[in-house]
Amino acid sequence: MKSKNSKFLASVCVSSALLVSATYPSITAVAAEVTSAKTAALSVEKANIINNKKGETDTITVSELKKGDIVRVYEASKGGEAIATSEAVAEGKVEVTITKKDLLKATGGTVYVSVQSESELESTRTAMKYESEVTVAPAVDTVKVANNKAGDADTITVSELAPGDIVKIYDASTGGNLKATSAAVAEGKKEATITGKDLLVSTGGTVYVTVTKPNKDESKRVTVKYEAEPTTVAPAVEKITVSNNKVGNADAITVSKLKKGDIVRVYEASKGGAAIAASEAVAEGKTEATILGKDLLKVTGGTVYVSVQSENELESARTAVKYESQVTVAPAVDTVKVANNKAGDADTITVSGVAEGDLVRVYDASTE
Repeated sequence: MKSKNSKFLASVCVSSALLVSATYPSITAVAAEVTSAKTAALSVEKANIINNKKGETDTITVSELKKGDIVRVYEASKGGEAIATSEAVAEGKVEVTITKKDLLKATGGTVYVSVQSESELESTRTAMKYESEVTVAPAVDTVKVANNKAGDADTITVSELAPGDIVKIYDASTGGNLKATSAAVAEGKKEATITGKDLLVSTGGTVYVTVTKPNKDESKRVTVKYEAEPTTVAPAVEKITVSNNKVGNADAITVSKLKKGDIVRVYEASKGGAAIAASEAVAEGKTEATILGKDLLKVTGGTVYVSVQSENELESARTAVKYESQVTVAPAVDTVKVANNKAGDADTITVSGVAEGDLVRVYDASTE
């Protein structure tokens, strides 16, 4: 009976609607389904996603919301269950933060975020990309390496960093040894500098640099080549004057065209061995250094090897410099003219090709 009454009432309602429509053409009967409004989808710039290292809490913050809004996070653009849902935005608040341990993928990726306002349907999902948990490796051109001379501190500076970043230096692209670690970048700063005495190889080479951001895993190692420690240019032979004086007198070696702080060393070999003499550092305003030493050089002449070392540089290669014997070179026969005059007149012996200060002696035998 109830079913028949229901059909009767429905029939009456439809008939009445048709009657009204026929009587008043301006009025149309419409069977309308009442639906709720759909919340507008979020714009990407309203969300901030932080993907922290494994074991730490990841966060997704959405701003410019209103009271009662609820945010949901999905792994797909459509379908599937929300992997995280916020509380409703409280009175007087305009943002909501979802926090969850290892919510996001270590390798980075995309989440799909929706919002639903009070008395409205859930919005469509907005795709939002997020970074890996691993810190991005520093660009090679942000790493500056200064390989200073032995005994001085070498420096490695990395720029374009953020507060809290830590730099590490390794001696291999994988594995190997950790050579140095920076302090965390201070607030308001954008670079980190590592200093270490003889941190780098004097002949040049390669270091491997990483950056670790707060709550992130260490970046991959970036390969950075560096030059040999600065080496002074070897002195040219023509800048070196060697005076090999007679036994008992000081020999002299003078090097010109130097600069303040330069030190000259003299060796008996082209490589190895200890210096047999060294100069004082060239004084301010001077351009040469002279080394004096009694019987420094060999009586018979020979070769010395001379180097220069400028301030904050490695010693130069050694320059070979030949020097003469301590014995004066005998005059050539054709430079000696003898005039044997008649008895009673003066005989003369003239030697040409001599220099100021030279003395000429004449003997009556080839040896004493």
